[in-house]
Amino acid sequence: MGEDDQLVYENHNLIYAYGSLERYKRVLASMAFHEAPISVPTPHCHNYHPQFDQAEKDILSHWEWRRYDLKTQDLE
Repeated sequence: MGEDDQLVYENHNLIYAYGSLERYKRVLASMAFHEAPISVPTPHCHNYHPQFDQAEKDILSHWEWRRYDLKTQDLE
């Protein structure tokens, strides 16, 4: 990945890709992901289930994560 490449997964099950978009599309397609229109129901809610806390920690600790501040265009 290049220095400007970045994937952002967020809690609406959306992936935002920055950088090598064609490469991302090929890799994600090989893993059975596909592009689709964005549709987040309005209104909607987010639920919290404490029984899944450990599973979430296990999943998130599987990879080495790097955190970056959001860019202005990310807030639009």
